[in-house]
Order: sequence, then structure tokens, then C-alpha cells
Amino acid sequence: MDTKGHPKRAFTLLELLVVMAVMAMLVAIIVPSLKKARAKSQEVICRSNQRQWGLVFLSYTQDNNGRFWIEYNSNQNPELQQGQWMPILSPYYGEIDKIRLCPSAAQPHPDPAARGYGATFAYWGDTGDGGALMRGHRLTNSTDKNYGSYGINWWINDVNPPKHIGWRYKPQLHWRGPAMASSATALIPMIMDCVWFGTNPENTDADPTENVSIVTATYWEDIRSFSGEIWQNDISRLLINRHNKGINVGFMDGSAKKVYLWDLLQLKWHKQSHPEQLNISWLSR
Repeated sequence: MDTKGHPKRAFTLLELLVVMAVMAMLVAIIVPSLKKARAKSQEVICRSNQRQWGLVFLSYTQDNNGRFWIEYNSNQNPELQQGQWMPILSPYYGEIDKIRLCPSAAQPHPDPAARGYGATFAYWGDTGDGGALMRGHRLTNSTDKNYGSYGINWWINDVNPPKHIGWRYKPQLHWRGPAMASSATALIPMIMDCVWFGTNPENTDADPTENVSIVTATYWEDIRSFSGEIWQNDISRLLINRHNKGINVGFMDGSAKKVYLWDLLQLKWHKQSHPEQLNISWLSR
């Protein structure tokens, strides 16, 4: 009874069920929207990181006669190490921890046995000693800084024959620096979302090791995929569905944008690149 002697009205079971159903519908609508908004925000931050890296790259060339550094292939020069772009560029950035990771890939590999490799939403390397895979690839002198979620296009690097004759032993394909790229800089990738600290894709018809068909949606998450073929198949390092069917790419003109995976070989990775469309069976357009 209320103060006037009227009985208090309570919710019926049916009314409670209706309220609960409405709340469930609202949650079902709102949660996916929040996830999409979060993913979009991470994508935007990632692109901002790559623009900052672009400024760092170009600042280096301004001080070095328009040329990039030589990125040594440790297979060709065992005494020299790969992955020198972080220490070489260190005078040009402030705190690398702010731009080393895409926020969508800010965790280590989900499989501890694969720690050191990157994955769709995981960075390569590891904190601590950098992971077993990274012990032969010291990117920095600090043992807890051998990790990141971006890789560079090794075709941009300078070469120095006969000591260093270029990636895939093709110095003629290297850009060497913006001054040698002329008006093509807006199409030349410098840095991008990647499961390793560098890659050098070539057109699939020019290099049969660029086998797109073996790459699956969970290629980098599946430890069974990790055999010697992954290192020859350089395009696979970029075929990750990190940003809604694409990855972010920073270009030699300092810009950055999202590139859909099937368009990756539309870019000018090296001097003889020609446009090629990728057929990715597990990725719908």
C-alpha cells in the first residue's frame, strides 16, 4: 500500500522480460559499434605513427645526400646485421616507444612457441631479450627494445657493390633514396604494418617464391605454417588483416594511407615494379 492506501504496482514477469529483451538488443547494437569505433581509432593512430616515421626517414636523407642507409642482408654478410633502421634513425626520433607499435598489434605473439614472429594483431620480437628468433638480429643495443609492429621496404635502401649487392642480389632494383625516385615517391612504400622488421616483395610473376596461395587468414598465428618458405615468401609478411582487409603504409613522399591487401602489388616496391592484382582467396572484397 502507498500512503493513500492504494496497492503498489510491481513489474510483471512479462514486463521484466520485455525490458531485458530491449536491453539485450541495445547491447547487441552498441557493442559492435564500439568495437568498430575502437578499431578505426587504432587505424588512425597507426597511420599517424607511420607519418612520423616518414618524417624521420626523410630527415635522414636530407642529411645524407638524398640517400638512405645500406640495409645489409646478413646472409650475404654474416658479420653484419639486418634490421639497422631503428639504431641508424635514432638521432631523428624522440621516444621510439610512442611510434614503434600499431595499437592494433601491441601484444606479443599469442603462441609462446612462436614468440619473435609477429602476427595479425601481434608485434615481432619480444621484450626482455627480444625472443629466441631475435637473438641474431639485434636492432638496438638495448635488449628490451628489439620489437615492433612495423617493417620497412628494403628496396628503398642504398647499396654498395661489391660489398653489398642488394636484396635478392639485384642492386638495380633499389631506389637508394628519394632523389633517385623522382616523381614516383607517392607510390613507393617506406614503412608499413608487417610481421617482421623488413620485407622486399617482388612481383609474383618475376619471383615464383612470392606464393600468395599458401597464405591463409591465420597464416602467422599458426605455428605449423612456420617453415623455411616464409622467409622467401616476402609478400606474406604483409598479408595480414590488421585494418579491415588492409594495412597502413607510409610512402616516400611522407604520406600514409590504408592499402587493401589485394592492391599491395599495385605499389612501386622497387624500380622495376609493375602493377599486379593479388588474388587472396580468404579475403572477400
